[in-house]
Amino acid sequence: MNNIVYTFIKELKEQHVTLRINSIDETVKLTEENRQFIFGAIQQGTFIVPFNQESHAIVMNTSLLEYFPEAERQELTDAHLVPEDL
Repeated sequence: MNNIVYTFIKELKEQHVTLRINSIDETVKLTEENRQFIFGAIQQGTFIVPFNQESHAIVMNTSLLEYFPEAERQELTDAHLVPEDL
């Protein structure tokens, strides 16, 4: 089952970040791994990050197929996941 949801970065402190998940605030401790990811996202103006509800962790590496498994369907084998430049 896919436990990944998109969350809103509500508040950022030096040691933790508060995320808004399904109308509930959850505080996640920043680690060396996710600290740069969160600060980089905010610097780029991105305030939505993927979050794994089962492990209560910020997801930094996601697969397109994880979100869109229908891309593996037989009828879509010739479809391009990334549109070609015209």
